[in-house]
Amino acid sequence: MSWQCSVIGSRGRGVLSFIYTNVATSIRYVYALYESYGFDRHQNAGLFVCGFASSMLLGTFIGSFADRCGRKRFCLLYCGLYVLSCLTKHVPSYPVLMLGRLLGGMATSLLFSVFDAWFICEASTTNQADLIPSTFGIAVALNSITAIVAGVLAQASVSIAAMQAWTPFFNVAGYCSPFDLSIISLLFTAVGIQTT
Repeated sequence: MSWQCSVIGSRGRGVLSFIYTNVATSIRYVYALYESYGFDRHQNAGLFVCGFASSMLLGTFIGSFADRCGRKRFCLLYCGLYVLSCLTKHVPSYPVLMLGRLLGGMATSLLFSVFDAWFICEASTTNQADLIPSTFGIAVALNSITAIVAGVLAQASVSIAAMQAWTPFFNVAGYCSPFDLSIISLLFTAVGIQTT
């Protein structure tokens, strides 16, 4: 989680980045969105399998790439990929949504590998390894709270306005709104990473 990189910045800014990352990944309206686009259970399952498969395949290699190219860069790449994945949710096209699931799967691999590796490396190289246990403890405690708050925010955003076509190829509001909240959270996360 990006907040764990607090060893190279202020702990408060790091905690905020963690909260934004968790909000972005805790918003769950994918199934309802796909159903509202008229996709049946089999199509829906295909989209989910695609996302999980891309995460599984990329997860095998991502750590070594991040080690060579820079973990901070890959944390920023996570934000970019997940923003693009969220943007695809506005398009009621199966191939576009499939692309979004591929991007989301790649982002998930980054989330669950490079953030922790970046934190541990920075803590170790700056002689602050003693912060690792307490920081991970705070992460576990905040994770549940953040997920609950994200769910409430997602529900509120869906309730504000029904989904409607802004153009024939792009929908707004309704079940798309939670993904817009994710984008906002990801932008805050990227700023937090960049300034750390």
